[in-house]
Amino acid sequence: MPGHAPHLTGFRHFWLKRVVGFISSQHCAGCLKGIYVEGVVGTSMLAGQDLAFDAFPGEMFYLCGVASPYQWVNNAHLAFRATTGSLARLALFNGGVVTVANAAPVVFTDAQALEFYPGKGKAFLTCRNFQFGAAMRHGGLTKPATQRHAASDHTGAPA
Repeated sequence: MPGHAPHLTGFRHFWLKRVVGFISSQHCAGCLKGIYVEGVVGTSMLAGQDLAFDAFPGEMFYLCGVASPYQWVNNAHLAFRATTGSLARLALFNGGVVTVANAAPVVFTDAQALEFYPGKGKAFLTCRNFQFGAAMRHGGLTKPATQRHAASDHTGAPA
């Protein structure tokens, strides 16, 4: 169909969640307490579309995409806080770019996950969603060096 945007490709899972808490007994999407943002769940969404959703300043969000075929380096992760006038951007392995207006990216590491949940094992401690949740709960979220944009984090950790 002329003028019709193609569907998002290269991901088995792709979602955006409004995060209100952390559930340390789970990893992957289940560890982030909150609701999925309508229109950004699954891979049937159109590529190149603008996503509009309401957010109050300060609300936390997490975008996750699991590559297909699975290769951790191709997974997509973007944590951001709703912030008027800021911009968060994530380059995808397939050449696409996710840009979120009124969003300030937040940076996190595995430090809080390792410190507070050392017995959880590899599936938890290498999960970027779990690392974000642990950092959020234990005060480990920081602003990036520049608020211009945040690129994907290719630390070697699986989704």
